[in-house]
Amino acid sequence: MRAVVLTGFGGVKTVKVLKRPEPQLSEGEVLIRVKACGLNFPDLMLRQGVIDNPPKAKVPFIMGFECAGEIEAVGEGVTGLRVGDRVSALCESKAWAELVTVNAKYVYKIPAKMSFEDAVALTLNYAVAYALLFNVGNLKSDQTVFIHSVGGGVGQALAQLAKTVGNVTVIGTASKHKHESISNVTNLLDHSTD
Repeated sequence: MRAVVLTGFGGVKTVKVLKRPEPQLSEGEVLIRVKACGLNFPDLMLRQGVIDNPPKAKVPFIMGFECAGEIEAVGEGVTGLRVGDRVSALCESKAWAELVTVNAKYVYKIPAKMSFEDAVALTLNYAVAYALLFNVGNLKSDQTVFIHSVGGGVGQALAQLAKTVGNVTVIGTASKHKHESISNVTNLLDHSTD
């Protein structure tokens, strides 16, 4: 299969499309034929070698933390998922490949009308945003949320999810050139100013 492989840390020249063996399905996993992959801030930081928690694999390794596609095989012990299901998945640094095996607990069915591109655009950003707002921040109605870099993927997800709670004020910072494209924010600040 073809895969996007990080061959060393640094610039874009360290990222190559290479042939890799097809992954072997283990108990509790599903095999996904990848149709779309996400590119996020952690992917860029990983490529440069400055991510706080790098994947367990050593270079060279397949990049990518999220993908969407169709299930081609289901491992022993997996319930609730079957061959042909349209899914998105969170996988630790191996999503940028034609095929990927993922623990079934990190695989999510997607609606029939949702594109694979839309599904993968939501997966990592919204999982992080949801955990930050509701598990860590314990957001409740009548509160104020301050979001740094609200113009990024996680920032926009935070602003949208915050608006699902009644009477929440959202204050955010973003680069001036992103202000026109940002919604769901009560007060927007240019983060280049003091």
